[in-house]
Amino acid sequence: MDNFNLVDAAAFVASAGVFFLASALHCELHHIVLSFVQYMALLPTFVNILNTYSFCNLHDLSWGTKGLESSDGHGPKAGGGKGNFKDAVEKKKAEEARKAKEAKIKDEMEGAFQRFRSTLLIFWLLCNLGFAYTIIVLDVNEATGQQGLAYLKFLFYTVAVFNLVRLMGSILFLFSSFKLKIFRCCIRGTMEERIRAKAKRRSQHPPGHVV
Repeated sequence: MDNFNLVDAAAFVASAGVFFLASALHCELHHIVLSFVQYMALLPTFVNILNTYSFCNLHDLSWGTKGLESSDGHGPKAGGGKGNFKDAVEKKKAEEARKAKEAKIKDEMEGAFQRFRSTLLIFWLLCNLGFAYTIIVLDVNEATGQQGLAYLKFLFYTVAVFNLVRLMGSILFLFSSFKLKIFRCCIRGTMEERIRAKAKRRSQHPPGHVV
């Protein structure tokens, strides 16, 4: 086995074995055993489908109920005279003009937001296409003809480094927790000794006893 395969094997162990090692150190290995298969099976969903769904903002689709949730009220209250009727008509016209102006402003804002989302989504798609083109066309191994090998190696080693950092943090947390438990045991022992000594003094010299 050459040096390249050794490095790949070490990176694989650092990527996958870190989870089992950290769980074993915390005596929680059964969680990994019971959930690792489901996690690996759903990993493409987390990476691809949910990412695309959330970025494309598909939850903003209208189901034909836009504007139906708003209520215009029951109209002006009927008056008892001619003057009251004219006032009601003027108020109704002013209210309709105000609502039309607000609706126009709201439509303009929604249109601006939709244009921004569409532009951002198109830019995101073009970036992904450019990235895929770079990996497929430019990242080609001339000896074997494999595509995207350098990118996959970079991604693999990056994940391995991140997992090693997480393992170091897990070990440091376990070590600090162990030190804290020892410190608590020492304090508990000291406090118990003080309580026993105090109880012994009280038994030897009860309250009201004059030495």
